[in-house]
Parts: sequence; C-alpha cells; structure tokens
Amino acid sequence: MKSLSDSLLETNYTAKARHGSDSMMNLTRRIKIFSKSPLSEVAKRKRSGTYQCCTQQNHNASRSLDYRELIKKHTEVTTNHLTPELQLHLITPTCPLWYTGIADCIFSDPYWAFYWPGGQALTRYLLDNGKEVADKVVADIGSGCGASAIAAAMMGAKQVLANDIDPVAALAIQMNAELNGVYPNIEISTENLIGHSKHWDFLLLGDMFYDKDISDRVLEWMDMLAGQNTKIFVGDPCRIYMLDHPIRTKLRLIAEYDLTDECKEENYGLSSGFVWEFIP
Repeated sequence: MKSLSDSLLETNYTAKARHGSDSMMNLTRRIKIFSKSPLSEVAKRKRSGTYQCCTQQNHNASRSLDYRELIKKHTEVTTNHLTPELQLHLITPTCPLWYTGIADCIFSDPYWAFYWPGGQALTRYLLDNGKEVADKVVADIGSGCGASAIAAAMMGAKQVLANDIDPVAALAIQMNAELNGVYPNIEISTENLIGHSKHWDFLLLGDMFYDKDISDRVLEWMDMLAGQNTKIFVGDPCRIYMLDHPIRTKLRLIAEYDLTDECKEENYGLSSGFVWEFIP
C-alpha cells in the first residue's frame, strides 16, 4: 500500500507522465529517488490566499479543532533517525496516517511530519560541530519539523529563527522545541522570507533544492546574503535538481553521513546525506 510520504513525493508530478515515453511507474520512481515534493506549490497557494491548514473538504469541520491534539494523535514521538538526541513528532510506519492518501489526510501537505535526508544530515552536523553556531544568530528556512533550528538552540546559538510558510509546521516546530527543552528560545515565523534582506550569522537550508524554480530563487538569495557575510550551510541528499544546477559550483562539501536503513527505504535509494558550505 502506498504510504503518505510516497504520495507527498509524487504530488503535482503526475502531469509530466503525459509528456514522455516512460511509464507512470518509472516516472514516479525517478521522482522519488531524486526529488522532494514541490513545496513551492504550497507557497504559491499561501501567497494567493488559497492555502488551508487542512484539506479543503475537511476545512470547515476542522476549523475549531485543536491542531496540537491532532499532531499528538497522528504522529509518533521518535528518535529513530540520524539525530537520536532529538525527540520529534513524526509520521512513521506505526501511525495510521502513514497509509493515508493526501486527499484523506487531515493535514494539508504535511511535509513537516517527515524528517527529510538533507535535514537529518544538516542537523547531525550541527550537533557534532556545535561551536560553529554557538553565540551566533541563526535562521533555519523551510524548517519543516524544526530539527536544525532545535539543534542550533541546543548548541548555544544566541538567537534562532525557525521559518516555514505552513502554520501547522510552525506549531509542530514549537511542539518539537518544547519536547527538547529549547522553547521559547526559538522564534518561529510563517513569513515567506526568501528574497528578504535580513542579518543572520548563519543560514541553514535543508532539502530546499527540490525543483528548478525554487533552486533559482534560493541561489539568488544566497548570493545576496553571502554578500552580507552570512555563512550558509546546505543539507541535501544530492537530488537531481542540485546535481544539475549551477549552485553546485558554489558548494564546498564539509560532511557526509550514511542514512539510516529506514531513511534509505523511505527515500528509494538515496543512501547518504551531505552538508555543504556555500562559497559565493
């Protein structure tokens, strides 16, 4: 049975099958191997005012529901990942929601409920090299479950921002920060900050290079921030958009980690997570 994470990985790509000779099975398998689902679609809906915290058919009924209780009910607190120092609310194979299709999911696009490979590698690096961010101002953009921001706070960062455009992700980040004893030391924002000129000592980007459009916009932004002396770390399992993108010429590899067996299985062949420093 297809899992929710599988469905997320395939979201918005099915139309591409009409423009090539490959079967849908082969197409979606390549997408699973090389690509994270297009969060840019969520961003577009949010900017256009059509974004909802839950699926459209459940929106009215769910308006009064306590999302904190929903997150507790539909996720598992787990340490089964590259960073067992952190407890995280995640959707795992033990959760019924794992086997639910997107149309039937109480949450809209719950990317925050999965610990993506690049984020795992980036967070592992921060935990192993805490002196990098100690006493620094750190921003984690596209924060998802908040793991990298939480790690930065645990390692003594002076100020930490966890930013994700999904308001349910923002609540999940808060809950995960509480679990790990670093809330309210983390500021949480749902503003779309890509392209904004802010002063941070460190910018953390985990799993952000999942399609060409977002990769182009993020690279332009990274160039701008690097010009303001912001140090930028990127975590990614080498998806195809990063392999083929000009950003590769501006990245210096600083760490590589073997993914857990569970993470390898969930991500269809990706075996390592990488951390790069951006060199403009």
